Amino acid sequence: MRRDYGSDSDGVNPYLNTPPTKLNRDIKSEKNPTKKKQMQEALSAWRLVVPGPFWKAKGASKMNIANELIHIAKLLTGGAKKATEADVIKFLTDNQNPSDAELHKWAEDKGYDVHEVETLIYTLATKFANFMTEGKATKSNFTIDDVDPKELELGRKVEKEHASDPGIIDRIILDHCAAVPDYYSNPKAAMKDLEEETKG
Repeated sequence: MRRDYGSDSDGVNPYLNTPPTKLNRDIKSEKNPTKKKQMQEALSAWRLVVPGPFWKAKGASKMNIANELIHIAKLLTGGAKKATEADVIKFLTDNQNPSDAELHKWAEDKGYDVHEVETLIYTLATKFANFMTEGKATKSNFTIDDVDPKELELGRKVEKEHASDPGIIDRIILDHCAAVPDYYSNPKAAMKDLEEETKG
């Protein structure tokens, strides 16, 4: 896709001069999340500076318009604070299963760009999905039914120190027992496996 304005290196959104009809079309097919986010931000800027349906939308209050103007100003000036994965994890830990409105309020209260926070959440979700679907158990098609029931019971007691979610606990047990079937009842075998893993 041709860049219509600026470049990433000069800190200016490279899509600010792209016509909104082109942005609408290109957003749908863009695979790169950074470029897609920049396109969405540029489209938001267009909606604020060009008279049209945005201003006539039902329920578009002066407060909504003011908040959107503040959001665009922060994007254009680089004024939004950067959230980190640690910030998002803390929020999610303190606010189990938050609504979209609660997430947006938290991000806005902290001065974070809401879209960046959402991108961080998707990144964390992807990491979690990878954790739950990769590893020794997956590679060897080792399932919970393959774990000795005594090992499973012992493993659940031990792994509670690392996690509170039963699915995560079982995932840790699966990977350990896929490598060493008696991982929890035979510490020497577990240590030997750990030593081999750190060497390799």
